[in-house]
Amino acid sequence: MEENKIEENTWILSSERLPEYGDYVEGTDDKIEINRHMMYASERVCMMAGIAGGNGYFKEGFATDGTHCEPGLIEDTPKYWRLQS
Repeated sequence: MEENKIEENTWILSSERLPEYGDYVEGTDDKIEINRHMMYASERVCMMAGIAGGNGYFKEGFATDGTHCEPGLIEDTPKYWRLQS
């Protein structure tokens, strides 16, 4: 078994470990209700950039996965995440 392998259905505290780029994950703040499906991206976009100013591009982090809107939009970091099964 690989040392860094993530066990299936294991919730991981975001402050301790982040997913790999391109991983599709589920997010939660209480380990009970899955409230977000997202991906971990090397860069993200803010859809409000044209209104708020700036270029709208951000460094790595959690982003929308394209299920309910455009992929790659900024998402808040969930307290816990796990790989989508």
